[in-house]
Amino acid sequence: MQTITFTTDDTVSQLLNDIAKENNKPTNEIIAESLRYYADMLQRKKLQQQIKYASNLVAKQSLQINQSLAASNADALVPIEKHNNVILGTLKGAFNVPENFDDSLLQQSAQNHP
Repeated sequence: MQTITFTTDDTVSQLLNDIAKENNKPTNEIIAESLRYYADMLQRKKLQQQIKYASNLVAKQSLQINQSLAASNADALVPIEKHNNVILGTLKGAFNVPENFDDSLLQQSAQNHP
């Protein structure tokens, strides 16, 4: 726990007091809850951005694979596992997964759900 002191104008102070009274909680608890809520929102936004970034990478990788397959006319010669491994590698890179991460379950899932 850490104590933080700040100065605010009368309007904000009155608003905090009103909210605290309405919720039957001290103002410091109202402020802490508000900050936690804001931090959670920022974290969700960051995760949404990472997911969007990873999705875009996977889409680009998939497009490259499809273009490569079309160019070589070798659709039947390239196993699905190769595609899945490329996509898994892209996702691992997008989410900064450590090199020593055990992705055997991910690979197994990818092979079971082509």
